[in-house]
Amino acid sequence: MARLSHREFQHHGSQVRRESPTGGEPASNALWVRSDERQHTWPDRLQQRARRGDNWQMVEFVSPSSQHSPDSGRPATEVMPELYILRHGETHWNLAGRMQGRLDSPLTDLGREQAERQGEILRAAGADRLPLLCSPSGRAMATAALALPGRVPVVDARLGEIGMGAWQGLTREEILADRPELADDSHPFLWKFSAPGGETVAQMQARIAEFLSERREPAIVITHGVTSQFLRGALLGIDVSAMSGLEDCQGVVYRVAQGRQDRLETGLPSGPRSRI
Repeated sequence: MARLSHREFQHHGSQVRRESPTGGEPASNALWVRSDERQHTWPDRLQQRARRGDNWQMVEFVSPSSQHSPDSGRPATEVMPELYILRHGETHWNLAGRMQGRLDSPLTDLGREQAERQGEILRAAGADRLPLLCSPSGRAMATAALALPGRVPVVDARLGEIGMGAWQGLTREEILADRPELADDSHPFLWKFSAPGGETVAQMQARIAEFLSERREPAIVITHGVTSQFLRGALLGIDVSAMSGLEDCQGVVYRVAQGRQDRLETGLPSGPRSRI
């Protein structure tokens, strides 16, 4: 079975699944990947395929929290460094229930308070001087400026929110008026990957995997709801379905290290799970 590192996990437009396309129990360290080989170039060491079926290829997925591939530039025993992951503060579109995606809206007064509170949490944890990585969206940058005044973040487009294509700017009710079948989807965010012209699950996984493969030291990461769930899910080694159990509160900090997540907060109540 071929090994697939995070850096090699860049099959945009491919399909990914944990269960075998021919049935059977999923392997804990394996993924099935279906890709158009005319468009995707795989490393030579992935040409050795032990199992295939209907263009599905079984590869061993080298988790960022476990071993790394020999060509990743990191020792095989090295684990992912500690990350402090923040979701931006509440925005006006969060309050209105509108899907922001790659669009933007300003922070509300509560959102500004939440960002300042996140700064307090980071200082209390002794983490406020760590490298600061941030989504390029205005709401994330505003959160960074309020949480850590004077710090200049490193902007990374891979930390941006899920692209929701034609659904950006719409409310869930407006989307359901056109796609009523989505009301039956109990998963809190998978339906968002159905947006016309939007991002796919595989594309989200690929950019998150690439981002994590480059981490060499502890850092603060300011991002978004769904992106945070994918980041933390990858670090915790859980699949997309299980990510539904990961909250995406505002005004708190999620510390993830050695396969464990801790929610850091002040004595004030954290914001509820809210829409993109």
